[in-house]
Amino acid sequence: MTPRLVQESGAPALASVLDELVPNAIPIDGGWHIKDLGGGRCVDVMKMLFNYRIVTSGNGHVFAEHGWCYFGHGVDDDGKLRTMQTALVAAVLAAAAWNGVGSPDGYDKQAF
Repeated sequence: MTPRLVQESGAPALASVLDELVPNAIPIDGGWHIKDLGGGRCVDVMKMLFNYRIVTSGNGHVFAEHGWCYFGHGVDDDGKLRTMQTALVAAVLAAAAWNGVGSPDGYDKQAF
């Protein structure tokens, strides 16, 4: 069975690890549905042009409430190179661990 995240990450080993850590991630148009928060709200990870974004949505992905970016370019505060792979890992793991209150851990910018 091909790991669900293998096509996006470009690294089969990375995708396999993410699939094991977040086994309930469901592919959706433009990203992955990570979890339901209740009350019709959900947490998704969406691929953007230069980053991945955690998005909270209401009414089953109909509208986005808030979004937090995980940059896939440049360097971080410690001078480490950012890539789309590191952004994907950071966003997926943060989304899986987040309870939907406040902001998820480790984001680079709140988009909206």
